[in-house]
Amino acid sequence: MKRIKTLHGLTVSLTGFCSRPRYELVQLIRRKHGRVIGDAARVTRGTDILVRGHSQNWKHGTFGKKEARAAELIRKGSKLCVILSEDLERLLQDRPVSEFSPVAGYDVSLLRAQADAADLDQSRLTNQRLEQGKLRALHLGAKRVAECSICARRLPANLLVVGHIKQRARCSVNEKRDLPNIAMAICLLGCDVLYERGFIAVSPKGRIVVTSHVLGSPELSRALARLSGRHCRAHSPATEPYFAWHRVNAFMGSDRA
Repeated sequence: MKRIKTLHGLTVSLTGFCSRPRYELVQLIRRKHGRVIGDAARVTRGTDILVRGHSQNWKHGTFGKKEARAAELIRKGSKLCVILSEDLERLLQDRPVSEFSPVAGYDVSLLRAQADAADLDQSRLTNQRLEQGKLRALHLGAKRVAECSICARRLPANLLVVGHIKQRARCSVNEKRDLPNIAMAICLLGCDVLYERGFIAVSPKGRIVVTSHVLGSPELSRALARLSGRHCRAHSPATEPYFAWHRVNAFMGSDRA
């Protein structure tokens, strides 16, 4: 993951609703010697950073046209990075941030066209595997059959994964170490991908909320209807901050939420 330490000399584009009015952010970026070409700031080959705000009406469900364009440029070799609006606030305070992934639904590492994008950080991969083993041991133990936190179906343990509630790449070191609360057991029969792709989320009261953006699919509508309103067994005061992050940054939004 790329690290961005300063806005100085970088061209910035904004998408979605950010933490402050756009005109104010434009002024602040320029004070840090960054460039914003017009308030709308299209994403072009000269764009260095796309700041991803929030919206419940993205053109493509979980992302908008600018992010789709950013993914296309990264795939062609651009060094453009996507960051969250909260990361922009940190940069404005001269605090370094990491780029956001996924971009337009793709892991940013898969979009990188440069030769060095194929290099694997073996240490990082090894650490992640060790962490996943600890998470699985903590949340599933030696169980042969376990319950999905979302749909509550009791299934063979090999049909469940222990997935991060908040995207792992966005977790702080302390959050990654919060093994009892950062993850939940979730099934591979649909719940895992529905949560990851933002079709479902967990409300502050621990109930499953579903998106109304079903892309014209009656089958998807029926699958979501079966989950809507269920209690998430992984929800608690300790896990709520992680579910809150997912609601804001990954959930597509819903007219029914």
